[in-house]
Amino acid sequence: MTNQPNAPTVSTDKHIAIPHYGTPEEVKELAERIKMMMPGGTKYTNDEALTLAQMSVSTGLNVYNGEAWLIKSEDTGKIYGSLVGLKGLRKQGKRQAVYWGEFVRIVRVEEYNAPPNSIVYEYHLMDEVTSRAWSKTMANLRRLGYTLDEAIKMAGKYPVTIGVGIWSPGDKTKMKPAQCAMFRAEKDGLKRRFDVLFFDEQLPMPVIVGDVDEEREGDEYENGHEVEPDEPLPIEGEPVAVAEPSLATETPAEKAERLAEREKQIQLELGYGV
Repeated sequence: MTNQPNAPTVSTDKHIAIPHYGTPEEVKELAERIKMMMPGGTKYTNDEALTLAQMSVSTGLNVYNGEAWLIKSEDTGKIYGSLVGLKGLRKQGKRQAVYWGEFVRIVRVEEYNAPPNSIVYEYHLMDEVTSRAWSKTMANLRRLGYTLDEAIKMAGKYPVTIGVGIWSPGDKTKMKPAQCAMFRAEKDGLKRRFDVLFFDEQLPMPVIVGDVDEEREGDEYENGHEVEPDEPLPIEGEPVAVAEPSLATETPAEKAERLAEREKQIQLELGYGV
């Protein structure tokens, strides 16, 4: 029987590499190192060490500094699965976008159905990917002649991912109450915004030159230099922006309206009032 050129190849090797999960040799080697070198690693069974090693190899997270953990009961010693720690979520987020955030203390804890004397924090997360997409949409709508309020109504408010962290009296934790609530809020925000990707799925961040990146279209970015884009042509069937009237002929009411809209635009660009 002749071999068909396009027939699938069946490996007789039991130990083969699976896409995204590395080779068996890599996983076994790391599992052995975990048991030998990680504090408390000698208490892991072979299966537990292999589970943690597999997660580290597939995601590129460092198990030695708390980026990935095993969920293990202190009372029974039972393993419930693997966990990405806060450090790991931060690394995953930074691999997907440049991001920043801030904590906001919530005084009215009943807004989140938290019991009395609880501590509640929100973590407001913003990133360049969603910010640029939103800004581009807003700019296009404004060029088409829509007012600022109309553009915001269509594009939505400035993109902010909100994570919530709650500490309630009686919670079992080694952290101080406020620290615990902030810790949980940041983790919640990062998990809401970013997925935990396989290591080989994570693309390098685009190189940013000034305010222009290499992923922009050629008419805006050529030979490493920013170039002034041509005036966009009107789109058939779409409203066309109307030139503003001369400032010398505008009425006091028109001037007040123009200044008020400009103030809104400045607040929008700064991320306030939206």
